[in-house]
Amino acid sequence: MKTFKPSNELVDILTNNRIIETTKSDYPIHYARIKKRGYDPGSCKRNFRVGKSNLIFDYVNINFFYGSVMRFSRLELNVDKVKRIITFFSMPSFVKRKIIKENKKEQVFQYIDKCLYIPDNYQNKVEKLIHDKYVSIKI
Repeated sequence: MKTFKPSNELVDILTNNRIIETTKSDYPIHYARIKKRGYDPGSCKRNFRVGKSNLIFDYVNINFFYGSVMRFSRLELNVDKVKRIITFFSMPSFVKRKIIKENKKEQVFQYIDKCLYIPDNYQNKVEKLIHDKYVSIKI
């Protein structure tokens, strides 16, 4: 299965799915370095944000925060994890709070996983919304 490390390819996937890059305001020195020399994960940070959700390319690490709490840190992501991140970022705030509330820190995407494997008789509109968004994402 394909995996993604911090790269321009992953940046394009995120921004094409309406996840906003905020490197210019959050890391202006790194933003200037990227503009001048291009993106090198070994020497630059990047940040992507929607509301309280942050995905930070901290050099070669990929860190996911909701609010001020780190939910996970990885060196690479597989396609499913990227789709789960995009799904989470695209949900309304009340859905994000529900997902966070129902999961422990390290298992933030467990609720999304549950919604993906439910047959067509969803228990509520949130589960259907999560499922439909996930299956609609093209990478």
